[in-house]
Amino acid sequence: MKSVSLRKQKDFDGVFNEKNVFGNRHFTLFYKKNGESFNRIGIIVSKKISKKAVCRNRLRRQIKESFRQRQVGVKTGYDLIIIAKARCLNDAFSDLDRSLDHLFYKTKLKK
Repeated sequence: MKSVSLRKQKDFDGVFNEKNVFGNRHFTLFYKKNGESFNRIGIIVSKKISKKAVCRNRLRRQIKESFRQRQVGVKTGYDLIIIAKARCLNDAFSDLDRSLDHLFYKTKLKK
């Protein structure tokens, strides 16, 4: 299953303008159909969560890994933006994993 990162500001703006958004205590998920046969994902971990780049990058890697493990069970053809909330920093990877799975279930993006 192919997955590509969202990189350009206009791609992010297009997803934000669509206003399809769901959230829980760990993440906020914005999504939009992209008309492709694969998903594109953007992950945002702001400096509000931690001033240390090491912490932000670790959290970003955890989110990517969680998505990679769930990728087979997620519908294709969407642009996804996952925004981490401050609570993510203190919780275990298993909690983040379940939280992301719950978001896909809520948005009906789960196969």
